[in-house]
Amino acid sequence: MVAAAGFGNNVFFHVEAKMLKTRYTLLSFFKIFSVSSLMFVSLFIFIRIVDDLSYAIRTGKPFALLPYVYDLPGIFVEISPVITFLAAMFLLAEMLKHGELKILEVSGINHMKIFCLLCVCGIVISAFSFYIKNFAVPYAAGKKGKVSESGMIHFSSPEYLLYSEKFIPPDTFKKISFSQTPEGKDTRIIKAGTAKYEGDNRWTFTGGTVWIFNAAGNLGESENFTKRTYNIELQPETVASAAQNAEELSFYDLKKLAAGMKKLNIFSPRVRSYLHEKIAYPLLNLFLLFLLIPFFSVRRKFSRVFVLSSSVILAFVAYGIYAFGFGLAVSGRAPPFLGVWMLHIITAASLAVYLRR
Repeated sequence: MVAAAGFGNNVFFHVEAKMLKTRYTLLSFFKIFSVSSLMFVSLFIFIRIVDDLSYAIRTGKPFALLPYVYDLPGIFVEISPVITFLAAMFLLAEMLKHGELKILEVSGINHMKIFCLLCVCGIVISAFSFYIKNFAVPYAAGKKGKVSESGMIHFSSPEYLLYSEKFIPPDTFKKISFSQTPEGKDTRIIKAGTAKYEGDNRWTFTGGTVWIFNAAGNLGESENFTKRTYNIELQPETVASAAQNAEELSFYDLKKLAAGMKKLNIFSPRVRSYLHEKIAYPLLNLFLLFLLIPFFSVRRKFSRVFVLSSSVILAFVAYGIYAFGFGLAVSGRAPPFLGVWMLHIITAASLAVYLRR
């Protein structure tokens, strides 16, 4: 009976110690992550403000602080993987410094459980970063650079070629040149002062000229018109989004754009790459944590200088691999999936090999 009571006490102690360690690990990590995020984001904003303020003073141009507020979401997303990795490294260093990993080992708690807790933190931050990148960043970009008109737009596909000197959202183009070449049919070229999308694939051109060329390239007919409506299976948002900065579009905007291009038989490595990037980049918060596995086998203490320097070096190497793969994908030299996810694939494969050994 006494033995049973002792066994029950040991089980209770083990469970309680495990719960305390879980709570301690999560709270410590998010505390370090929050402080580091605030510090680094503030530093980046301060550097931009100082640089732009100096330029404004020299040139006499107006200076406003509000645009920098809109930069906060984008800066956080850019540096969050490094901050996540840095926070995990600092937490591991503190555990080694105070001998907590040895205590856990004596208590029967495997180090991999601590790593799994850090991975949970990485998943949470990845989800938060995904939300910021695909909702807050496009919203802030729209607020910061909101204009009623956008500049030159150039769009091309196997069937369509469009050039416009000005686009007025959501459906009007100014000084537009348009060409449509259906497979095996005559080519139609339109040059007009304005073009407006009426819905249901109906485009109305005003103040222009239309030329019809046969399959041999000979001019069949030409006509000046005041107003003319044509049925064209091309959406204004597809044309405008293709010319827009993909970084300012959300995952769902890019997905819609890719679907629209697919209907037009267009494969854009750039759009496909940025579509993958909207998910792949936030997930770096999780995958960079895989680089921590070798450090769990270290039994000696290491300084904060070592933590900071090794974190920066490893992060720069990881970013270099990611940027290289992303560049290959955007330029069309590698499949979008393979290029954008190159770092994730290498990291996951290395982790699998390390754990197997």
